[in-house]
This record gives sequence, C-alpha cells and structure tokens, in this order.
Amino acid sequence: LWVMWPWIMVTVSKLLDRRHYYVRYIVAYNWSSVYVIAALVPVLLLQQAGIIDAIIAALLSLCVIGWSLYYRWYIAKVALEVPTFTASMLVAGDLAMSIVASTIV
Repeated sequence: LWVMWPWIMVTVSKLLDRRHYYVRYIVAYNWSSVYVIAALVPVLLLQQAGIIDAIIAALLSLCVIGWSLYYRWYIAKVALEVPTFTASMLVAGDLAMSIVASTIV
C-alpha cells in the first residue's frame, strides 16, 4: 500500500515537468513517515498506559495529523519546487488515495 503514492507520483511528476525532482521528493516524503510515526507513538503509549483517555488521545492524534499534512505540503512545495496550490493538491491527492486504500483493504 505504501508504494501507491510513489508510483502515482512518477506520472504526476512527469505531468508537472518535475521529473528531475522526483527522487528528492520521494526521499523526503518517505522519511517524513518516520517523523509522523514518531509523533504518534507517544500519544498511543500514553493512552495504552492509561495516562490519557481516548478523547485526549484523539485530539492529540488530530493535531499530529494536521501537522503531518502541513509537513507533507512543505515537502511537496520545496522538493518539487511547485506553487502553493499545486503542493496543496498533491497533499489532497495523497490523503484521498490513503482514505480510499484504507477502505478497500
């Protein structure tokens, strides 16, 4: 499943005439997953330990998700050297693809 977005971006980067920036984008994109997971793990551990309840964990997780969307937008904007709107649409596409894939699997 994690391979879907990089495969999609091969074509999208060609369409955007950003093929020469693809590798640096995908490297940054893949490493960003490590940071997102690292931000979510403490929330989950605190909830599992009973230190915070499910509502607080959900709110903190939502904050991490919001931050991760911004972070992915920044990566797209800087690594692909695209305008703000294009980076936003790439993040929206990634999010949509993730939602669809998670409902299928």
